[in-house]
Amino acid sequence: MDSGTALPGNEESQRGHVRLVPARPEHAELCWKWRHDAAARQFNPYDDLTLEEMTTRFGAVGGDLRNKAFKTYRWMVQVNEAGLVGTVSLRANWRMLHAELGYQIDRAWQGRGIGLAAVKSLVELAFTASDLVRLFATISVGNEASRRLIERVGFVHEGTLRGHHLIEGRFVDQWVYGLLRQEWGQRASA
Repeated sequence: MDSGTALPGNEESQRGHVRLVPARPEHAELCWKWRHDAAARQFNPYDDLTLEEMTTRFGAVGGDLRNKAFKTYRWMVQVNEAGLVGTVSLRANWRMLHAELGYQIDRAWQGRGIGLAAVKSLVELAFTASDLVRLFATISVGNEASRRLIERVGFVHEGTLRGHHLIEGRFVDQWVYGLLRQEWGQRASA
C-alpha cells in the first residue's frame, strides 16, 4: 500500500507519517484542550462548550464519507510516534455536494508539515470516497499560516466575507477559499 494514498474502502487515510483516524468520543478531551489554546481562539469562532457537550458532539460525527447520514465528519491526526496531534473535519451539505473543511494542529506540532499532510489526505479522501464536488474553507484575515497551508493544497481565494465571524468579542473578516473536484483532479494527475 502506498502511504500517500487515501483508503476509501476503509475509514483511515495516510500520507507519509501522518494518518487520519475517525474521531471517537474519547478523543473529545484532546480537542477540547486544543480549542482552549489562546492562539487557536484568536482566529476561530469556537462555541464555549463543556467537555461533556464536546464529548456528545464527538459521538454524533461520521468517519466514513460513504455514509451520508451525517453532516459533520471528523478525523484525528495521528503522527507515528507522537500519537494524536490534531484534527480535521468536513461539514457536508449532501444536497449541494459541497463541504466546509476545518483543521487544527496542536501548537507544539505546528510548522512541521503535519497540517499540510493532514489536509492533503482529507482532500484526497473527500474526492475519492464521496461524490462531493466542492470543498471550501474560511480563514480569519491575518491567519497567514493557515492561508499559506490551504493555498499549498491548491485552494483558490474566492473572496472575503467582511465582519463574518464574532471572535472573542470582535468581528473578524474571513477569507473564503475553494477547491473543485476537477481542479484537484488536474493537480493530482500533473
